[in-house]
Amino acid sequence: MDNPPISADMPVAPGIVVNADRRRGKPTLAGTRITVEEVMSKLAADWSIDEILRAWPQLTREQVHQAIAYATQLVRKHAAGATFAATDDGGSEIQA
Repeated sequence: MDNPPISADMPVAPGIVVNADRRRGKPTLAGTRITVEEVMSKLAADWSIDEILRAWPQLTREQVHQAIAYATQLVRKHAAGATFAATDDGGSEIQA
């Protein structure tokens, strides 16, 4: 029986790759299994870049900056073509 082909890393931004066989296809920092989402979640939880680097010593400061730049690019892209609507809980949601 043949093994299924292993997906290759597909670069989506400087230092950011997507691989269908890794982390459910979420964008990860190249050469790691750490997702952009994980880095951004730590920053949103008020972690400093230095704290992130201590938690994941395999990362570089440049990689954390690449994650921030990629997330910023996604927000700009989505915000440019989206409208916002109020939700019942007082927040807002993006509508395409």
